[in-house]
Amino acid sequence: MVMPRLSRRRWLALLLAVAAAPALAAEVDDEVQHILAAQVAAWNAGDAKALAQDFARDGEMVNLLGTHFQGKDDIERRHAQLFATLFKGSRLELLKSHLRSASHASVVVETEHLLIGFKSLPADFPPVDARDGLRTTLKYVFIREHEHWKVISARFTSANGVALPN
Repeated sequence: MVMPRLSRRRWLALLLAVAAAPALAAEVDDEVQHILAAQVAAWNAGDAKALAQDFARDGEMVNLLGTHFQGKDDIERRHAQLFATLFKGSRLELLKSHLRSASHASVVVETEHLLIGFKSLPADFPPVDARDGLRTTLKYVFIREHEHWKVISARFTSANGVALPN
């Protein structure tokens, strides 16, 4: 296989891109971590509108029970219901996050949360004491949309006893 020769200009552009990659990765990580913190703050405030604001208009979420929420408006509406019932007064804590850049315009983030103080869980859910808390993992897919990161997909799973990689 013959490798094409690159002009000096292209070599310089390539070197600059490689040199800028760690700074760009740190910037993306900071932006995404800010969104994750805002999600936790919105949950703890019981604020469904704030929780949904970082989702893309056509974003989706699958909760712990496998219920599928389609679209930003549905995510907000369904969380308003949850915050008024089962999860009223509950507290969410972000324990760990692991970010992987899939491309310049998409990022996959796995998080581990602890949820405490919930009223109850559905009868078919494995027993969990609200004082001990429920450990969950959440896999987010973020996309770059008009210079901002938006959640296009989020999927919860129970993680009691399961840890994310460091």
